[in-house]
Amino acid sequence: THTSVSNAVAEQQRLIDAMFAQTTDSIVLVDPQTKRFVTFNAAAHEGLGYTRERFQDLTPMDLRVDADPAEVASANQRALAGEQVHFEVQHRRAGGGVQDASLRLSCVVLGGRTLVCGVWRDVTLDRLREQRIQRLNRSYALLSGINEAVVRLREPQALFEERFAGEAF
Repeated sequence: THTSVSNAVAEQQRLIDAMFAQTTDSIVLVDPQTKRFVTFNAAAHEGLGYTRERFQDLTPMDLRVDADPAEVASANQRALAGEQVHFEVQHRRAGGGVQDASLRLSCVVLGGRTLVCGVWRDVTLDRLREQRIQRLNRSYALLSGINEAVVRLREPQALFEERFAGEAF
């Protein structure tokens, strides 16, 4: 009956809302025709510093720092074809900063409507840590080369003339 179908749809919506609210990952559902958000969780707008109202007025392309429309269209088409599409993106924060994010796109059908589901996790701190580790590794390699040269070279002039892997002092 019509009432049982309505109740089932309402229950499905409550379950979706509960799942959206429980995760710390950002989740958006996008209409592939209008390219606008259909719905999104609090983590999506709060993680980027937007109010719910302001975020609703944006499009996924508005969020992307380095978006190439052709690449975005291709990724969406691949997701709609059933592929799990995963890549790294940069999002604009409301305050003007940038968020590095690991984004996954997939296709979902909700109430007979085909949508693109975007799920992302903020990896900004991970990228900063990786860059710091790379800098520390380069510093360590340079210091190791200097230490080796100090032990190997006996003459001060030879030590001053030694070059360390193209690094400038």
